[in-house]
Amino acid sequence: MKQRNFIVNVTGLRIKKCCASCAYKVLEGREVVTRRCTKTGEEVEGCKLCRRWKLRKPLVTAGRFAGRVKRKEYLMFLLNVRLKEQEDVKAGKEVVEKTIEEVQIEFERKYGRIYLK
Repeated sequence: MKQRNFIVNVTGLRIKKCCASCAYKVLEGREVVTRRCTKTGEEVEGCKLCRRWKLRKPLVTAGRFAGRVKRKEYLMFLLNVRLKEQEDVKAGKEVVEKTIEEVQIEFERKYGRIYLK
């Protein structure tokens, strides 16, 4: 049976030790099948673990604060923005992908808060 490595963070949350939780990973593009390691420069599958693994900073305190729930309208708005970007790419248009922050600002300007109360 395959043994999985886990670590428990400061809040008691169990986190799998793998490329996806590593501080040295870099996501490239919208594909999340492979990642690039900033230490080795190699492409790595998300579920793999190497000896250079280090817990990502946001995961150190994950679970400490009560989360907030995003409105369904915001999630659908974000989805539509991304689908439009993909359509434009397929149509041969040059596209500059909006950042999450830009999409949130646009949504809040038009419709109010992105979070449920």
